[in-house]
Amino acid sequence: MVLDTTELWRDLTCVGLRFQLIEHLGVNAWLHVVIPAVVFEECVAHYSRTLNVAHQSHGKVLPQSERRRLGLHILPPLSPRAYREYLADRFDCRLGFTLLPWPEVSHADVVARAVNRIQPFNRKGSGYRDTLVWMDVCRLAREGKDVVLISNDKDAFAGPDGSLSPALAEEVANAKGSVELVPEFEPWLLRVLPRASAGIAEAVKDAQDSELFEFCMPSDFLGEIAPTVVDLGFQRSPWFVTIDEVDWAGEFLRVETHLGSDGRYAATYDLDFNVAIAAHFPPLNVVNDEWALERIDSYGLVTLIGSMRMVARLIVVFGADVSFMIDDIEWRRADGVCTGADVYNPNDGSSYLSVGS
Repeated sequence: MVLDTTELWRDLTCVGLRFQLIEHLGVNAWLHVVIPAVVFEECVAHYSRTLNVAHQSHGKVLPQSERRRLGLHILPPLSPRAYREYLADRFDCRLGFTLLPWPEVSHADVVARAVNRIQPFNRKGSGYRDTLVWMDVCRLAREGKDVVLISNDKDAFAGPDGSLSPALAEEVANAKGSVELVPEFEPWLLRVLPRASAGIAEAVKDAQDSELFEFCMPSDFLGEIAPTVVDLGFQRSPWFVTIDEVDWAGEFLRVETHLGSDGRYAATYDLDFNVAIAAHFPPLNVVNDEWALERIDSYGLVTLIGSMRMVARLIVVFGADVSFMIDDIEWRRADGVCTGADVYNPNDGSSYLSVGS
């Protein structure tokens, strides 16, 4: 997929829902996005010009839509150099976009198109930058790529019916690949998603869920988290507790979403676990509970062995310095029992008593 300036111009910091969706989808496996060099330079120049106009407006407040287009709701104004570095880093590290080198095309070929008003040149002879984009598209198609050109520049690329103009289609008719002109990025992206969504916001949430799920499954994360003794909800303090296994039981549910003014999502997920426990109590502190499947009495010690159903609540922030980060984990018993006593501490007599005593 080739993104033209007419698409990037709408969101110059590439933080809107369309780009969030691409980031969380990890689309490189089925969709490779490339940015022509001239498009990158146009974005840098347009960002700088727009900020200069704002600075020269003698304190006039930019409309909210313009602030969002420049990303000023989440980033401070950037110098041309800083914006160039930001955009290149976002393309490469966060979105997986490839920045293309300048196309190899002769001045004679470009001038021939210009003087003969061959698209992407228009009837007034404008279209040099669009022609460089088209040269990249042609090269990719000849290499066997099926190219989707995202551009709303009808004069440069479209025919009377809005699809790729017949003249340009003829240029790539014998290419190994194909070229499709798409004027609107968002509807097309929703249409080709592996999983259908009602809208872009829902698609972003689905992609976030999938990204987090795919992180949790192959990694050691789920095997490394465990509740504390207090989370287990014992009414009286045990001498000590052994947590033998913490097995994910299959539930992975988003229960709440909050979108901050900085453009970051804070999402809350509940994951259920079966926690295998051996809790060792002094005889006077034993309180039988439904989780205990076995009781072993020995001199001065009672051991309860069983499995407790628990829920780990994850607070996940999407869109920070990395694609997502797990900000907090809270445990609770699935049966609604609140937090309880910690292990017995001889220096704290209260821990030996019932919770709430």
